[in-house]
Amino acid sequence: MKFRLAGDGKPVAHAVKTSGQHTPGDVMYYLSDYARPCVFEDGAVLMDLRTDTYLGIAAEHLPDVQRHVVNWPEGAAPSQSKPGDNSAASAQLIRELLKRGVLTTTVKPPAPLDVPEPSSTFLYLGTSDVSRHVPLKHALRFLTALASTSFRQRRRLQSRLSGIDGCQSALRHDGKVAPTESIVNPIASFFTLRPWFYTASGRCLFDSLVLIEYLTKLRVPCTLVIGVAIKPFLAHAWVQVGPSVVNDTVENVQMYKPILAIGEHG
Repeated sequence: MKFRLAGDGKPVAHAVKTSGQHTPGDVMYYLSDYARPCVFEDGAVLMDLRTDTYLGIAAEHLPDVQRHVVNWPEGAAPSQSKPGDNSAASAQLIRELLKRGVLTTTVKPPAPLDVPEPSSTFLYLGTSDVSRHVPLKHALRFLTALASTSFRQRRRLQSRLSGIDGCQSALRHDGKVAPTESIVNPIASFFTLRPWFYTASGRCLFDSLVLIEYLTKLRVPCTLVIGVAIKPFLAHAWVQVGPSVVNDTVENVQMYKPILAIGEHG
């Protein structure tokens, strides 16, 4: 995904300066269905699922954004600036985000982000009950997940995530899920097969999309998480089964703050 900055002298779009243009004092705004926010003490990051980009908002604009965006996440860390300190620049920023479709004037409820804090790494190696043999059914599921994920690479992330969310929702509703103890060997098979087809280094999102599709076919409730960090900006994706990280370590993913979660806890 691309990363662009907003509100720091590098606008994401040219401000609209027509005479009928609303300002933040005129109306209240809402994050659109395509926007996912993540707030830090030093600013905020917005994930735009329509364009597969990340937008950065400087800390001095957060008070005005928080005041005028109704479904901005609750409990966000406040900026040291006070509302109105940067009102002109903040108004331009809000107009730019509105023009991009990141903000809307249509009432939208807050988008919940209820992913369990990662507390463990899913261990499957070195345990006595793990088979080194890859059953044919595991190989077929892996190849199916790999092929379908590769085929969908040109689609927007929003479309791909919607499909995952729909399948995971179906698992939650019918209640026919695989018990946790039964997924150790299938996960071991996944990591045995993966190096023969691709490397996960530098491809965390692709790897996570393949893995969550593989686990979904096994009827395993799980969550694909995308997290971000700033200074420097970094983005990372991983898969969790409950609080257990499957394709990474808990120590590594704790460096990132979740901005999006799809699946069991999405």
